[in-house]
Amino acid sequence: MSTNSALVKNPGPSGFIQYGQDFLIVDYGQVIKDGVSIGKIYDDGFMQVKGNTVGNAKNNFFIDQINDLSFRGTDSFGLTLELPITIQAPSGDLYFDGKLFKVINGRICDSLHSFHGIFDQSGNIYLRDPQSKRLDVKLDENTMLNTRFVGVNYLGEKFNFEFTRPLNRHNRNYIENEILRYFDSFDSLTSIQKKYVHENLNIWAACGILQLVRKSEGNCAFGDIRHGASGVTGVRTGNVTLDKDEFDTEIKLFFNDGPLSNLFVRNVPLHVEARVNMVVAHEFGHQLEFTLNQKAQERVIEIYNTRFKQSAKLFPYPHGYEGRSEILTREQIQSRVFYSGYAKESHQEFFAETIAAFSVTKTREDLKFFDRELYDFICQIILDSPKMLSTVLTEQITDLQLSLRLADIYKENLI
Repeated sequence: MSTNSALVKNPGPSGFIQYGQDFLIVDYGQVIKDGVSIGKIYDDGFMQVKGNTVGNAKNNFFIDQINDLSFRGTDSFGLTLELPITIQAPSGDLYFDGKLFKVINGRICDSLHSFHGIFDQSGNIYLRDPQSKRLDVKLDENTMLNTRFVGVNYLGEKFNFEFTRPLNRHNRNYIENEILRYFDSFDSLTSIQKKYVHENLNIWAACGILQLVRKSEGNCAFGDIRHGASGVTGVRTGNVTLDKDEFDTEIKLFFNDGPLSNLFVRNVPLHVEARVNMVVAHEFGHQLEFTLNQKAQERVIEIYNTRFKQSAKLFPYPHGYEGRSEILTREQIQSRVFYSGYAKESHQEFFAETIAAFSVTKTREDLKFFDRELYDFICQIILDSPKMLSTVLTEQITDLQLSLRLADIYKENLI
């Protein structure tokens, strides 16, 4: 593994290096001998030393390459760290959802010499989790991503391993596969329809929530909707049904007007309704609400009730209007209380419309300035999922997001 200037981003571990009978202090990666820094060690065991100050070692090497050399202490995140590890494990290249890692005697390492976990002789992956302070989170078929290893076993013999997630396609990454699993008949969609679905679901797939919603609530498919709605979410089944004709109308609105448009209200002169043109994300929002814990659901109702009272006071319904949406004159639209008019219908529609607005960058940024409280609430669902979802899903989402972080899918700049 090569060295470069980016290594300084890894502060390194703290503790002690033992070499035979000698002990060296390690302070955030700095290896100190007789009060002087003689080099650096990184979390994965890579060392840079001056001359032959550690035995006969010169310059750059891994701790495993020097007999009787070991480290005991904590890594850059404060997790217990002992190097080298004592299990008999392979070495080689590990592709995790296509992202390349080096495996050094079982240690999963990246180009910055961070130590992410263990890959063993059976193909099992055990990750280190800085957030929950766990050292050996074993990935299972739900949390392990498509994996390929090419290398040698502990005896130096050729060893290859491959794992493909159930029902996943080899030529698709995690996000693409999850959207394929969620949206029935995705392959039959036109290219513009596929683009629309990706716009609706990408962020939810990237943070792992789409997978949990899909497995706990259901998927999305076309079907017969008799009352003319664009889509419905079954209360008992949790499955989403979309109307094919209305779906095409939604797509036209989305690509012609953008994710948010203002439509004139039928039979109510001079009044318009703000509309979020994101039916897939909207119906997904209903499914997502079912997975929130009670505290989060109560918070949704609380925010909605506050907004409803404010809207009713500022914008009473005009004479002859029999709906429940927030409708306004064009002059009032920038002062609206609800981001979309339909959000006023009920707290369920309020949450679904908020999820829809959050799903696309443009409306997400609009929502941030329009209603910071709502924006922060949805951010918390994505960035602090274990605290927002039902307790039965807490462990699943924690482990899945750890796996997605390793593959650089659940990124720090996702939002």
